[in-house]
Amino acid sequence: MTTKLLAPGPFARFQTLGASYLADAKGVIAAATDDVIHLIRGGCTLLPAYNNPTATADPGASNDNTQNYSVGSRWFNVSANRIWTCLSAVTGAAVWVLDGVVPGLGVEPSKTLTYYGGGTGTFSAAGNLSRQIGNPLAGNNADTTDDVLASFTLPASSFDVLGRGLCIIAQGKTGPTANSKRVKLWFNATISGGAVTAGTVIADTGAWVNATTPNNNVGWQLISNVFKYGGAGSNTQYAQGTAVLGSISGGIALPVFLTATEAGAIVIALTGSSYTTGAANDVIANFVEVNAMN
Repeated sequence: MTTKLLAPGPFARFQTLGASYLADAKGVIAAATDDVIHLIRGGCTLLPAYNNPTATADPGASNDNTQNYSVGSRWFNVSANRIWTCLSAVTGAAVWVLDGVVPGLGVEPSKTLTYYGGGTGTFSAAGNLSRQIGNPLAGNNADTTDDVLASFTLPASSFDVLGRGLCIIAQGKTGPTANSKRVKLWFNATISGGAVTAGTVIADTGAWVNATTPNNNVGWQLISNVFKYGGAGSNTQYAQGTAVLGSISGGIALPVFLTATEAGAIVIALTGSSYTTGAANDVIANFVEVNAMN
């Protein structure tokens, strides 16, 4: 295996017992073999033997000295716009440390941990995946179907390990009519012609709204948590939601256990319906937010 070294200056020359070396215009000696110790004694500095500037995935434990990596080697993940530096190149147990991300483009890996305060407790990152706001964002059509007011497509493999979770919040208002109205949050939805035709409801006002419940010109809110509870690739998710209509709380619904395909994209949808009258804008959406928890 050859070794790269940085000479004290450009075009510096060295003569050892084994060979002669000439640094390039940047002061780099690209291929030293058995004379490394002599070159270091002569003022050279050891450089990483090998870098990977065009990778499309992150490095792992097998990207070690057998692949010419050494302490200080750099690895550029051009897909995720992040850079790694080799901390140890031990065979089969290489250690790479995240060196930085491109501002505004790069993303940190999901395994990144943060300390809580000044203690030793750590937690994974959490944050907003999608936020939709409008005045209005959307209203239902003049029909009795579950019309889509907003949707978000969760990228494939988001639920890759146990414990990944979402908190979905939707808010809006009802129209000034006494018509029967219903708002639903759907997981793994199928959308066709602007309406949901399949999927699982994870929060719903309809289970507790009836003819004696005033529902005209009031605010509404749906909240549902969705978490993966099985092993990688098991297609197992748990959801549980709550609903509020005006001053009336619908409590918390029973748990729902889902089997959405985690290797594929998953559609989350908010629908509104004037399910007996078919009046447009009986349900108005103003806000939908999807928050993620690693």
